[in-house]
Amino acid sequence: AYFITNMEPMKFWEFVSLVVEGLGYERPRVKIPTFVIMPIAHLVEWIYKLLGPYGMKLPQLIPSRIRLISCSKTFDCSKAKDRLGYAPIVTPQVL
Repeated sequence: AYFITNMEPMKFWEFVSLVVEGLGYERPRVKIPTFVIMPIAHLVEWIYKLLGPYGMKLPQLIPSRIRLISCSKTFDCSKAKDRLGYAPIVTPQVL
């Protein structure tokens, strides 16, 4: 398996904003801190545990997803560079 990136570090939400703008939508302006949304996500998950057996669908706002989108991630594509001769040809700003 190979990670293919543009070899430039970028925060997840910066990348998402570039994609959103590239699709012609306005960049999100509201930023909700993790410490604010996490208790709400725990409450939603607790309600799901109570009501899930009665047909409630799995909610999108759950703690594991909040942790996933709020932590920093770094991917190293040196393996693709070394073994495949990979070199990026566009920058994310081209999106």
